[in-house]
Amino acid sequence: MRNYHIEKNITPHPVDFNNWSESIALYGCSCTYGHYLDPEHHLHNVIETDRPVNNFAYPGESNWHMWMKVIDHIKEYGMPYKICIGWTSPYRIALYNEGIPNKKEILPIGHWTKENHITGKIGKEWVTQMKVTQEEYSKLIVDSLKLICGEKLIHWTLFHNLKEVKEGPGKAHGRGDLTWIEVDGGLELMYGDGDNSAGIVPLTFLDRGNDGSHPGPLTVKNVMAKLIESRL
Repeated sequence: MRNYHIEKNITPHPVDFNNWSESIALYGCSCTYGHYLDPEHHLHNVIETDRPVNNFAYPGESNWHMWMKVIDHIKEYGMPYKICIGWTSPYRIALYNEGIPNKKEILPIGHWTKENHITGKIGKEWVTQMKVTQEEYSKLIVDSLKLICGEKLIHWTLFHNLKEVKEGPGKAHGRGDLTWIEVDGGLELMYGDGDNSAGIVPLTFLDRGNDGSHPGPLTVKNVMAKLIESRL
């Protein structure tokens, strides 16, 4: 992804590469970014840890984007303490636009792609019709990072199990095995044995963001953050 401009209609979260080896690095799409949430409810702000937390997620990103970012960061800085990835729908791709019309940039293509946009002319058919191919590519992306990151990888999805997603997080298939148990006088969220074969934890929603689709503050703090905290 180096030397490419990334379209930024939304401000990325500030990051700090100091003390990288002891840090927690978050990657994902709008669900991990915290789209439609106030800053105090963003994932990197609610994880209970003394370690530095960097949130590289960005709305609209594909599993390709996440893979490229992780690889770039490992190549340049080495391994952080943990790599945390909220996998998105496989039906998105990252397009390297070679200066058309005026600059090199990486563009997301997904179900939202407009027919009159440059990405509509290039990739609309890919995301709408080549679903099995995209699912297989996502499996390879996941497998490669499992091999590279090993026990440093914590990953989950709010998009069912990356298989039967109906395109958006608000359509994610809910799980029935999320339960609260009392541990040492407090409550902890248990995930049952619902990990899929790739080891990706399929999470569900407790509430919604301001748009009624993305995860809300309770989901971020009591589902996503709790999963990460339990595996640090």
